[in-house]
Amino acid sequence: MENIPDTDVLIAYRVHKNHVVKVFILAGQSNAVGYNHIRELHTGLEEVGKVTDENSPCLFWPGSNARSGFANVWTTLQPGVSDISANEPYRSGCFGPEIGFFIGLQKALPSEKIAILKYAEGGTGIARSVDYEDYIPALKGFNDKGRNWYPPLKGQDGGLLYRNLVDNIRNALVGLKNQGLNYEICGFLWMQGEHEAGISKKMAGDYRKLLTLFRTSIRKDLKKKKLPFVVGEINSHTWAFADIARKGQAEACESDPNSLLIKTTDLSRGSIGGAAHFDADGMLTLGERFAQGMLTVINKR
Repeated sequence: MENIPDTDVLIAYRVHKNHVVKVFILAGQSNAVGYNHIRELHTGLEEVGKVTDENSPCLFWPGSNARSGFANVWTTLQPGVSDISANEPYRSGCFGPEIGFFIGLQKALPSEKIAILKYAEGGTGIARSVDYEDYIPALKGFNDKGRNWYPPLKGQDGGLLYRNLVDNIRNALVGLKNQGLNYEICGFLWMQGEHEAGISKKMAGDYRKLLTLFRTSIRKDLKKKKLPFVVGEINSHTWAFADIARKGQAEACESDPNSLLIKTTDLSRGSIGGAAHFDADGMLTLGERFAQGMLTVINKR
């Protein structure tokens, strides 16, 4: 495990030692990262500003692949710290579902202390490329070089991204513990599936199995058999096998009482992130729907 640097933000995060910080994990591919910019927002700017300034009431772990200066530390919730935010046109302003998610949670749980732990990487899948051959012509012979979210099974190591995710979770929790903060992992948010939906029909057909394996392994590694698991639907971009993969998402969620699929196909896309990605308005709404979905699962329990 990596050493966790001391951060003033945790010291300033005034939580009574006996108060439990509720931790939510966010992971996935590019629509979990957020390919957009805060300046695109048409509504909600004031509300976003209140939760993302230097006095933000939410702790945020942007991930080991975050922009320089923000990797492997707890900071305050803010845009522009993801792994793509050093590049134009996303510099200092891109954001994922985390902001809308916190806004939604804060409205429902105003007295709770919330921490969001994020690790996401664009263009990635649960599926391992070595298991497939039927790629679309543009990706003939595709090789992910082990950069996938496939879980460890039958004595084999999981994909690099899965292992990185588990390391991020462990390191982030050590960071909280080192500051004397009590915590509870309360839910997992997953925004992914466009990879499988876009490049291989067999991959898309396997998505129910892939998502189920991933969810089971995450719960096992976190030692939480009933961890609430909320999944974002594959968006309405023209993915070659989208309907097949969406069916797998729905079936995986319907088969588990502590999972829920949230609708995304009506959310706005485009702008600087291109047609495959939610714009700032769509992303803010996505996060709020994640919050509604998470609260639904938690309340049902």
